[in-house]
Amino acid sequence: VAVEPAVAHVRDGRLHRNGKPDVLMKADGVTLNTVSNDLMVSGPVTFTEQQGPGRTRKFQTTGAQYSGVTHELKLDHTATITEGTAKIVVTKALANFRTGEITLGRIEGTK
Repeated sequence: VAVEPAVAHVRDGRLHRNGKPDVLMKADGVTLNTVSNDLMVSGPVTFTEQQGPGRTRKFQTTGAQYSGVTHELKLDHTATITEGTAKIVVTKALANFRTGEITLGRIEGTK
């Protein structure tokens, strides 16, 4: 039986990645499934991923699901992705923090 503790007002959350810097997380609420290590994240939500020395990629949206087994972050709401000065707004996104692959939904705009 899964226990699902919830945490409100997460400001310094971390998603651990073996051999890579942790992904930083801010969210209004996080619910953890202790059996699967999956997270349900409610927003506004921000995930910040270190890309290299002085480079980060930021994902911002209103809610997300993270799979602890596959290391995939599913953003099924409109999301803004920022890397350096480049910014793109998409209808949805799927980011694999293990492989670095990102699948984007329809592009709604760039900034």
